[in-house]
Amino acid sequence: MTVLAPLTTLISALPLPAYFALCLLVGIVARRTWLGVFGYVVLSFVITPLVSALILLLAARRQATPRELELEAELERVLIENEALKQRLAGGRPRRFWQVWR
Repeated sequence: MTVLAPLTTLISALPLPAYFALCLLVGIVARRTWLGVFGYVVLSFVITPLVSALILLLAARRQATPRELELEAELERVLIENEALKQRLAGGRPRRFWQVWR
C-alpha cells in the first residue's frame, strides 16, 4: 500500500466531468508559470489534479513581460471606454438586466 492510496481512491471516485473541471482549474491558476496552462492541464490529467496543484504551489511564478502588462493596461482602458460608450448610448442611465439589445 502506497502513501498516495487514499488520494487515488478519492480521485477515482470523481465523475469524469468533475475531474476535467479540476484539471482546467489547476491550468487556469497556473497561467503564469513556466509550464503554462496547457502544460498543467496535461500534467493534472496524467497525475491527479491534487498532486499537480501541490506542484503548482511549489513552482515559481514568472513575472509578466512588459508587453503583457502593456496589453493588460490597454484592455482595461478599452473596457472602460466601452462601458462609458454604453452609458452614453443608453441615454446616460445604466441599462437594467431585463432590457434586451435593441
